[in-house]
Amino acid sequence: MRSTPESTARFPQREDSILAAALELFGQHGVDGVSVRAIAARAGVSPGLVIHHFGSKEELREACNAHVSKQLVQTKDGAPTSVGIRGTLDTWMQDPSRYDTLLNYLTRMLMDGGDPGLQLFKNLVRDTVTIVQTQMDAGVMRQLDDPEMVAIVLTSQGLASLMLRGHVSEMLGSDSFSPANMQRMMLTMADIYTDGLYANSTLLSATRDAFAAERPES
Repeated sequence: MRSTPESTARFPQREDSILAAALELFGQHGVDGVSVRAIAARAGVSPGLVIHHFGSKEELREACNAHVSKQLVQTKDGAPTSVGIRGTLDTWMQDPSRYDTLLNYLTRMLMDGGDPGLQLFKNLVRDTVTIVQTQMDAGVMRQLDDPEMVAIVLTSQGLASLMLRGHVSEMLGSDSFSPANMQRMMLTMADIYTDGLYANSTLLSATRDAFAAERPES
């Protein structure tokens, strides 16, 4: 039987220790490679207590996804803040040792594929859509034609720097998460997001015209 709100309030440290153990082990071995018994042993509790608090390994994995999503989009009172995934990842990467467990879990879920990674990605995109819409409403972002696709692109770009860490580090000749490389990357991303790449709208107009010409007449 899963824990009730009352029992959860009485034993928050137990739930926290179980969640921390699951995040660590899932990040190292994947969901399929970890048993409830192994999670319980790492957390210092009984397997029955894991089930009592979370219901099943799948529900525990869902709780891990929710926790990582909350940390990544910096939710407050259930709603995403305006920081966004890109900004939060930059913060994480400035001190990766502090967030190793979360980074490892996030990378493993996304690279393993399947439903766990897909659901995590959907959660992140959903919250990023909210952030984009909020920033458009506030005048921080310009009005965009397709906020959902913008959110997918921003989420994908934010996660790419994490998942391609090894390759980027090889290209740079040093850890891409080093303070010097992070400063370089953050300044470049801020420049691109603020001023864009192109000096005028020629490419955008040509792209719009090309797709408009392909649409069948109604």
